[in-house]
Amino acid sequence: MARLTRAQQQERTRAAVLVAARQEFAEFGYVEAKIDGSPSGPN
Repeated sequence: MARLTRAQQQERTRAAVLVAARQEFAEFGYVEAKIDGSPSGPN
């Protein structure tokens, strides 16, 4: 597998962040969503 260019890696990271953000907001809503990287919800 070929190595990704910096631009490709940035795009992959951006896409992953957007997916995670959509899931967080869909599950917890605007008020309860966390953006600091720690898991939300019950442990």
